[in-house]
Amino acid sequence: MKPEISRDAAGIERSLVAAPAPGYSSTLYQRLATAFVITVIYALAAAAAFHGYYTKWRMNDLVPSQSLVAMLDGTAYRPFVYRQLLPQTATIIERALPEDVRAAIERRLQTGQVGLRPPIGAEATKDGYVIRYRIVYYATFLSLFLALFALRSVCMAIGASPAAATAAPVIFALTIPILQTRGGFFYDLPELLAFALAARLALGGHVIPLILLAVPATLNKEAFLFYCLALPPLLMVRLSLRNAIVTALAAAFVSGLTYLVVRHAYAANEGQNAILQLFDNLRFYANPLNLFLIDQTYGLPLFKGYGIVVLGWFAVLMTYGWRMVPSSIQKHLMLAAIINVPLLLLFCAEGEVRNLSMLYVPIVALIAGALTRWLAINAAPTSPLSRC
Repeated sequence: MKPEISRDAAGIERSLVAAPAPGYSSTLYQRLATAFVITVIYALAAAAAFHGYYTKWRMNDLVPSQSLVAMLDGTAYRPFVYRQLLPQTATIIERALPEDVRAAIERRLQTGQVGLRPPIGAEATKDGYVIRYRIVYYATFLSLFLALFALRSVCMAIGASPAAATAAPVIFALTIPILQTRGGFFYDLPELLAFALAARLALGGHVIPLILLAVPATLNKEAFLFYCLALPPLLMVRLSLRNAIVTALAAAFVSGLTYLVVRHAYAANEGQNAILQLFDNLRFYANPLNLFLIDQTYGLPLFKGYGIVVLGWFAVLMTYGWRMVPSSIQKHLMLAAIINVPLLLLFCAEGEVRNLSMLYVPIVALIAGALTRWLAINAAPTSPLSRC
């Protein structure tokens, strides 16, 4: 006779856990099974979000000022050319290949079918760039995939339930192509990984790894310098106020040095380090009709990243999650907003909410907090929701 399934959350979880295979401990089996399931879910979610980004923006192909090909050549305009982590990585890998091997791989990638079919970008099969384009293409996806695990670790570290900590990164990842309404670049996704790793290292009080992270994170995008300044509330979970501030400033200092080296290397490129867009932004945000604009995302006419639906959706999640997260996350979000919002207004294109990226990690934490709260309500036997 089949056992009766309990209606409470613990009973449901017990009823769904299969008996471990002979010779394996129950704990090990469950951990491996859980890790496998989460990995598959994260791979699918990252693939969907990456596809949403790439089908909308490609690698900015055929845009000489900012395309991946121009980045690989080092001819892109400033400040785009500064984001060299993945382009330089791809170049190093390609140069390490023997000439005959490189030629064989390039031919295979140009003519590949099914799984190896070339990306849809106009420059994806351009002679001399096939391998490097593909490396950056897959590394961008991999960055988002790994970022989901880093974000999950952050959520677990602040006390979110395992289910909420697992689901929150997926939910946020699926919004990324919508947040990239006004623009989208391959370095946006490694940036999310860098911020998530920085937050997790800060929560754990890992000073040296955090400072070392500043180098590759800044090579990807110089905004990491400013994100370092928002880390003291997270560092104070394990460190004193003084040590937290010193660590954040040390990471920012290393980030600044890295930026100066890259800036010097491309000082002769066209463009400028920053474009003042304050007045365009003030006019844009002063018009309430801009909250109701439509954009093509996931192949459908959906709402823009800066819009009443997205802002309202995040507001609800943040309201329910606020009391569920520790004060370190609350202070981190407020400090990041104090730094990030003025930068957005001063230097970013109107409605370009993807550049509020310093808020991404604490927002994911708040989503996890909201989910933890809702899951607890639904698990309570006396709750009306449990009888629905």
